Amino acid sequence: MAAKKKTKTLPSEERVQVGETFKTRDTVVASGIYVVQPDDKKLGEIEVTCVRGKEFPPCKKCKGKATFTLQTKAKHWKHHDAFGE
Repeated sequence: MAAKKKTKTLPSEERVQVGETFKTRDTVVASGIYVVQPDDKKLGEIEVTCVRGKEFPPCKKCKGKATFTLQTKAKHWKHHDAFGE
C-alpha cells in the first residue's frame, strides 16, 4: 500500500502583515513584493515577488542566507477566485 502524501496547510494570508520578516527556506504564506536583505550587505536590498506556497529562495551569492520582509501583498492570479485554477 502506498504511503499517503501529507499536504502542508498554510495559515491564512490575512494573518501575515506588511513588515513581517521571514528567512530563506520558510514557506511563503502571503504572495507579494518582498524586500530582500542578503547576508552579504554589499549586495544591498533587492525587491522580489514571492508566491504563496513556495519557499523563500536561498541567495546564491551569500551562501543561502537572506531575510525577506513583506512590502506589499498581492494575490497571484492562480490564487484569485476570478482567475484561479
